[in-house]
Amino acid sequence: MTRRFDAIVIGAGYGGVTAAAVLASRGLRILILDKNKRPGGKAMRAVRNGVVHDLWPIAGGPTRGSRFHDLVRLLGMKDETLLEPDPA
Repeated sequence: MTRRFDAIVIGAGYGGVTAAAVLASRGLRILILDKNKRPGGKAMRAVRNGVVHDLWPIAGGPTRGSRFHDLVRLLGMKDETLLEPDPA
């Protein structure tokens, strides 16, 4: 059986899964390939000798009215799921 995809996304980190989600929301058949056994990219954790290590901790957040909010709406997520600091 031959499988056909409209797009192949290389990398299952934040960017890769976001790109795949946007393409899939437009009805495309997507294949995601990653070198690791689990998705997550630089947001992955590793456990060695019972100690959990964040490989590349990332901190940051979208600004109000940014393209991030457009993406949330495109993917059918509710804005209420986002936590925003009080501007005061």
